[in-house]
Amino acid sequence: MPLIENAAGLVKGESSEARLRGQCLELLEAVFEEIDVKRALHRELKLSGSRLRVRNKSFDLKAFEHVYVIGFGKASGLMALVVEEVLGDWISGGVVNTVEAVPTKKIEVNVAAHPLPDQRGVEGAKKIFDLAKSAGEKDLILCLVSGGGSALLPLPAEGVSLKDEQELTSRLLKAGANIRELNCVRKHLSRVKGGQLAKAAAPATLLCLLVSDVIGDALDVIASGPTAPDECTFASAVLVLKNHGLWDNCPATAKRHLVEGIRKKTGDTPKKKDKCFRSVHNLVILNNAVALNALKKRASELGIHCLVFSDKLAGEARNAGWKLASGLKLAARQHKFRPPALLAAGETTVKVKGKGRGGRNLELVLGGCEELSELENALLCSIGTDGIDGTSDAAGAIATTSTLARAHALGLDWKKFLDDNDSHAFFAKLGDLVMTGYTKTNVMDVQIALLG
Repeated sequence: MPLIENAAGLVKGESSEARLRGQCLELLEAVFEEIDVKRALHRELKLSGSRLRVRNKSFDLKAFEHVYVIGFGKASGLMALVVEEVLGDWISGGVVNTVEAVPTKKIEVNVAAHPLPDQRGVEGAKKIFDLAKSAGEKDLILCLVSGGGSALLPLPAEGVSLKDEQELTSRLLKAGANIRELNCVRKHLSRVKGGQLAKAAAPATLLCLLVSDVIGDALDVIASGPTAPDECTFASAVLVLKNHGLWDNCPATAKRHLVEGIRKKTGDTPKKKDKCFRSVHNLVILNNAVALNALKKRASELGIHCLVFSDKLAGEARNAGWKLASGLKLAARQHKFRPPALLAAGETTVKVKGKGRGGRNLELVLGGCEELSELENALLCSIGTDGIDGTSDAAGAIATTSTLARAHALGLDWKKFLDDNDSHAFFAKLGDLVMTGYTKTNVMDVQIALLG
């Protein structure tokens, strides 16, 4: 079933531009089909009698006294639903924190806020932590992790207020901190992140299935690594804040906790040699590479010659958009008879200076518009695979060669919208937002640049 809700409004008529737009939407739908969490989990989880197999891992459920399910992230509700379908009565109980209610039977679904954590998230995280702590050596815990998992597992360290954690998270996001930096700080203000959930669960067997929203699938970064050894320290967290000019005015309870950690008054997160990880199995079941491969496969089926511009696209969003559009100009010159499409995947950042509404995908596309206008028939699209880009209600946007000319005809100055970080309003006025609604998955972002 197609996910793009406004496809008819994005593709009108039979012009060469309309054909490009149609190709773009076909490519996006191929991505959404391939990164469907339900499909991925049914592919990975195989139950035969009492034997549960996940890739090369095998667990005899009869050998465990209890099978618990915990989870956190934008897709964790749907993941819990699938696990109930597969395991049924083997499940003893569980709880997940997510953004949308789903009709589970044995697993409690706690709805909480994202990207800024709220008290509902804290209450759910406490239940998850307590359940993990209650598990014994003969128990199996199935942990379901997906994009947004860090914000959806908010359990501040002792002495750190939720308000201060919210404030610091907001400041880091506005400062353009990348996910590694953001989660480094989060881990050192938490009671459960940075391997501390694994420590609480030990000596139970912990099987963690992850939908990765992190470049390179670093286990210590996905959802702030609650089930993985932590590779950063209190000093690393302070350095992140100093690098972004946030240390001097760091919220009081957060700053006090970080200082106590550096002074060894508070124990650091568990590291690689900690025995709590002996019975932990972390498996990534979906990631950005799956999305990029889906793009390549569908492009080939459509007869589109494509090149991968980057599978780790990062940095300031507007600059990434300019680079992609510039790359398309270069491709047009070098491949006159069969110009390639450029495909990319990753996660950029936005340093917020204005008061507008938008997100990294919308800003990336707006940043590429000027270069795009110099090509004869070209298109640039960027979408967040979770369906929600930043503070907007859109997954992303499409721009074409004609975008700036149409904006000018409406009296819109694209540079003013970019300066005010108001990319949502710009593309809304042009009717070029890509609307999917919440997709119940998240493997970062994908970009498509096409030449007619």
